Amino acid sequence: MAPDAERARVCCALFCGIPGSGKSTLARRLESHLQGLPAVTPARVCFDEDYQPEGFGEPGSGEYDPAAWKEGRERVLSRLDRELASAPDGTGTRKLVIADDNMHLRSMRREVYLLAREHRADLVILYLDVGLDVALERNASRPARLPDGVLSKMHSRFEPPGEGGGQSWESNKLVVLSADAGGPDVARLWGLLDSLWSGPVSDANSPAVQAARKAEGRAANHQSWAHRLDNWMRRELSSAVRSWRDEGGAAGAAISTRVRAATAARKEILANLRLQVDEARRQGAGEEGEGEAVSLAVEEAKRKFGAFLELGRKGP
Repeated sequence: MAPDAERARVCCALFCGIPGSGKSTLARRLESHLQGLPAVTPARVCFDEDYQPEGFGEPGSGEYDPAAWKEGRERVLSRLDRELASAPDGTGTRKLVIADDNMHLRSMRREVYLLAREHRADLVILYLDVGLDVALERNASRPARLPDGVLSKMHSRFEPPGEGGGQSWESNKLVVLSADAGGPDVARLWGLLDSLWSGPVSDANSPAVQAARKAEGRAANHQSWAHRLDNWMRRELSSAVRSWRDEGGAAGAAISTRVRAATAARKEILANLRLQVDEARRQGAGEEGEGEAVSLAVEEAKRKFGAFLELGRKGP
């Protein structure tokens, strides 16, 4: 458990699972449990209650307005945004925002993750795993039930968090709960949530951080090219010196002069290489364009240095 001083003031408990998994019942029980505890303020945002179009899911209804669904969902996300943005008053107090929705697609869960990251909140994903047969049985006993076909389709499309190459943002703090009769004990669930509650979610996947990481990678790559080119020129110079000595046509003083000239040429070539790469970057050549510019510049640098050593062979 993280020390209170290191914890985010706000944490989002994101419930997900198909209809009939028991997530809404558990979310309500968790909210009720927290209302009796000090230092933690619960705020439950139930997507179904706020954006589900009237009549949707009633037996034989079949009515569904995509525009109304989208508008309603955006309205609820705005409310969730406000809840995550408003930290509780008072030192030592925290706020748990309970987001209750099917969230059957990873892209839906990512929307919540981005909101938590924006407001420097923590995020714990609670996945209620249930078989389709159990969900259908529970759904059949509801007064406002979903058509079986809708529920079956949602089950087939569900993208379980942390599976199928799930991103680290949703597997770092993932709790998979059994949806057996009665569900998990809410006090134990709160204890688990409290133990996982730590600092704000990482911004390692934010656009700014990703851009900086790419820039660092390109810089390291260019530095690697420069280092390898430098080593290549040093080896070529050493080989040339051995050749000059073996040939016996140059005195020691003449060889020293050639080495000094070659060393100066090596440094100038490296400086020009860096200038060429910087110019490609300023012109917005992009990662691929910069890589091509580096490759061409290195080949040209090798040609020039080889020609310089060849001239040295014919020197005094």
